[in-house]
Amino acid sequence: GGGGYLAEGCAGAWELVSSASDSTSSRAHELFQVRISHLAVGAARLSVRGVHSVDGLYDRIGDFDGRPAYQRTELLPGSPGATGELRLLYSNLHGDWRFVEGGGEGVSRAVAFSPEVRAAKPEQVAGPWQLS
Repeated sequence: GGGGYLAEGCAGAWELVSSASDSTSSRAHELFQVRISHLAVGAARLSVRGVHSVDGLYDRIGDFDGRPAYQRTELLPGSPGATGELRLLYSNLHGDWRFVEGGGEGVSRAVAFSPEVRAAKPEQVAGPWQLS
């Protein structure tokens, strides 16, 4: 078998955790669910829904650090999401799945990340996500 990954008809729900300060505690957390699924079995396109900053349709752009990587190509109808370039990939450097702003090989400008190192594909991430 090869080292590549095939798209499958499965989905994962992610929680994004956002840290914010308020007057009663040093840290408060907001949880966000993000639903990631393939549009069809075997498709190289993902649908991401949940938090407007990452919502959209993502096309497979190959592998990054040995796992599938995707780039947002369309916003979802009615989504006020950011219009900048956004990629979904795994970073060996950071040890996490992440939504990254900008193109190229850089992985440091994460919008959100999850330390789910055992997930071979983004739709398999089951743990919480944190907004950057």
